[in-house]
Amino acid sequence: MKLKAIIADDEQSARIALRYLVEAYCPEVEILSEAKDVNQLKIEIEIHNPQLVFLDMSMNGTLGFQIFDLVKKTFEVVVTSAYSEYALQSFDYGIVDYLIKPISPSGLKRAISRVNNIFHSPEEQKFSLFTSNGIIRITVKNIIRVESDRNYSWFFLENGEPILSSRNLGHFENTLGQYGFVRIHQSHLVPESRIELFNRSENYVLLNDGTRLPISREKRKNLKGHY
Repeated sequence: MKLKAIIADDEQSARIALRYLVEAYCPEVEILSEAKDVNQLKIEIEIHNPQLVFLDMSMNGTLGFQIFDLVKKTFEVVVTSAYSEYALQSFDYGIVDYLIKPISPSGLKRAISRVNNIFHSPEEQKFSLFTSNGIIRITVKNIIRVESDRNYSWFFLENGEPILSSRNLGHFENTLGQYGFVRIHQSHLVPESRIELFNRSENYVLLNDGTRLPISREKRKNLKGHY
């Protein structure tokens, strides 16, 4: 089955060039539609529910990242840009690859290979974490929980020391939502699959590693599988 994709770029010539490359070198990808700005992209995503979006970083003066304020990220993203300045920030949004224009066939095939690996090996899905030491790629299934520390977030992992990210918990609530993470408290984000017990009377959850965390009353509705 082909990967369903949308091209988002404000330059028609760039959309045509990328469509040509995809058709010529990546027959496993089907381009469903195109968008010239963030608002049109929102509509196309709602209509087609793509698995992949080729996202230009600058469209008519608007950053491509703003699409994440309009729709839930249920698709993978390959950034296409004429500039490298947004590369670090992009990976913090959980993108798969960052392609610099003009896009080369080898770069495009590498990006599509990474997307295919995500869909074919869900247990090995990777998440890019931006830290003070640079970008760290972690396996999603190894994340036990994420805890807020003011404007920062601590990632607690299996078989490893906690990692501090310079992003707040609200950011990760959006980017990790596609992997089954739920916000149970102002300070806690957890994979719902790790919840062993939800104590309704005392408002706490017990994770499968033995960690006990409080759950706020307004967040109880997020636990759809346990409420």
